[in-house]
Amino acid sequence: MPDNNAPIILAPADMRSALAIGRSFARHGISCIPAVTDIKHFACYSRYFRRRLVKVANPRSEPDKFVDQILSIAEAQGAAGILPVTDAAVGAMNAERHRLQSPMVLLAPKSEASDAVLDKDKNIRIAEKLGIPTPRTIEVKSPEDFEAAADELGYPVVLKRLSQQQVMPAEISDFTVQVAYDASGLREVVNRLTKHGVVPQIQKFVVGEMHNICCFATRGEIVAAHEYISIRRGKHEGIARKIVKVDDTRLAYAKQMLGAIKWDGVAGVSFLVDKDHGNTWYLETNGRFWASVQGSVNAGWDFPYWAYRYFLHGELPTPPLISASPKITCYHTADLAALINFLLGGASPVTVGEVKPLAAI
Repeated sequence: MPDNNAPIILAPADMRSALAIGRSFARHGISCIPAVTDIKHFACYSRYFRRRLVKVANPRSEPDKFVDQILSIAEAQGAAGILPVTDAAVGAMNAERHRLQSPMVLLAPKSEASDAVLDKDKNIRIAEKLGIPTPRTIEVKSPEDFEAAADELGYPVVLKRLSQQQVMPAEISDFTVQVAYDASGLREVVNRLTKHGVVPQIQKFVVGEMHNICCFATRGEIVAAHEYISIRRGKHEGIARKIVKVDDTRLAYAKQMLGAIKWDGVAGVSFLVDKDHGNTWYLETNGRFWASVQGSVNAGWDFPYWAYRYFLHGELPTPPLISASPKITCYHTADLAALINFLLGGASPVTVGEVKPLAAI
């Protein structure tokens, strides 16, 4: 059995979600050691983290070095477990799970399930086979095929990072998703990526309200799930969101997906809901804590603590009821930044009515 007083390594901890995890653990008396890639990140100034910070390599650019450092820290500190916080960390740590010394555990699903989430093409193909409605996605093997694919899909098209485990060159390391509105824009993005050996996924552009199903599953069965609706969004993140009872249709799709890959632990299943035309589009499953997990914790859905109890002690979560009058939770720093950007002539962060995939590299 794991030592209740042994720390958990958060890897890497320079994420907003990691700060929420650290706060949750602190409230429950669980020790954690935050491993950060950037000592200037705001999390490093948190009273929950700053006394135990350790610096490590970035798992996106140096996965092997990152794993070696995390394992060394975990062994030196007698850690009970390692909680990978980002997609890159999940992939890197899962590949080396066999190196963990018992009774140390990795607070993440097994490799087969994680691979089915980190590989975006594999994930979308699983959804298609299950009959879950997805934006049409065309498999592209070479740069020359993109324009033909875009003509078939119709502009605009969405370009996505294909694998969260692929080591990305520094020049494009933050590429996740971008929208191309015409052929020249498509060529510009594709040329930038493919010259570094990165071939993105190309997908039909769809619109709707962003809905996320926040789940906890055990061996593929969802045991806790709530939905949140983005009211204001910034760059790939929810600024203000409202937690609501999960929609039956979207929950059914989430159950199909997580059941098919036999998922364990937390997962965020994302949809775009086009109410005007009655469409629900499955976008992706993220197999790690979502950026706005603090909002879930504030509402009584303590996903970080549930993950700790499940992976270390085999306990299942007991989720609370959803309030009939749900409160709106807000990431105030991002809200202020979005307001300033809007006042300076930028896009409105208000997303109720229509949400478009954000164009950003």
